[in-house]
Amino acid sequence: MHGADRFPCDQCDYIGARKLHLQKHKQSMHEGARYARDQCKYKTRYKDALKRHKQKEHEVTKLPSDQCDFTTAYQQDLTRHKESQHEDLGHPTTTTDKTVIELRKELDAAKNEVESLMKVQRTLLDHNNRLWETLQTQRKQNTDQETEIDKVKEEIIRCQIRIDVLEKENTRCESGCKQLEQENILLTTQVELWRTKFDLLTKSRAREGGNKENLIN
Repeated sequence: MHGADRFPCDQCDYIGARKLHLQKHKQSMHEGARYARDQCKYKTRYKDALKRHKQKEHEVTKLPSDQCDFTTAYQQDLTRHKESQHEDLGHPTTTTDKTVIELRKELDAAKNEVESLMKVQRTLLDHNNRLWETLQTQRKQNTDQETEIDKVKEEIIRCQIRIDVLEKENTRCESGCKQLEQENILLTTQVELWRTKFDLLTKSRAREGGNKENLIN
């Protein structure tokens, strides 16, 4: 059953799985008899039930009981009637008291069975309602998780963009460092050359000074 295909009754707590179920529920629980027979007192909420009654009770040849006024359109019903109303294990009954008691027992048993079935139906309905609520909760949780996932994806994209920018900056820094290293090497070489030249000039001046002293002496 899909969550979207639920049809609640506007007069009670009933919820139908199909629109047809809701219509039948309203007819049986909230609407009075809509179809009546003009030849007898039979009334029903359903057109099909009236049609079956008409065929069974008014249009078919009746089979009468030879022991009472009972009539029926079916042989099996007549046989069942005789067995339940006029025979008791092959012996005729003297009164109808036992038949009435048996009918009451059967009626009570049928009522108990109907009540049991109604309890089962209520249990199933409660279970379905709880399942529906659980599914709705899970759907909301899934929606929240999808929202969080989208946020994480956005953060990942932003971080990746930042990483790309930093990598480009790092590349430029590495290029700059290499250039500075080359300039440092060049300056170091120039300093060595100037020191060498300075030493040569110092030695040359010293020799010239010595020569002057020798000439004076």
